[in-house]
Amino acid sequence: MNKEEKTITQINQLLTELYNSLDNKQAQAVVQRSYNQINLHPKLNQRYKEISYAIKALNGGLQELSVLRKNHLNSKQEKLLRQLKDFSNKAFTNGFEGMANFTTWFL
Repeated sequence: MNKEEKTITQINQLLTELYNSLDNKQAQAVVQRSYNQINLHPKLNQRYKEISYAIKALNGGLQELSVLRKNHLNSKQEKLLRQLKDFSNKAFTNGFEGMANFTTWFL
């Protein structure tokens, strides 16, 4: 198993764990969309490239639900989201796409 495949497997496990820990159906739908976005492509490198976009969308969706007071994450769920962001940042820094999307993450 190469590095990309291992990363995708770990992210899928974290997304599944986050999904199962949520009670709110809207929050579960946000997690499901991110999972689907990553796993949509048959090619491994395409799925790896989707990680940063999918986790960014996940974070934004969960923040929106929190602002609307429809869902709040507990400490375990926040830890899972933090781990997902860490993986996203690692995937983001690999390759040219990290340079192309610099302003999205740091400005």
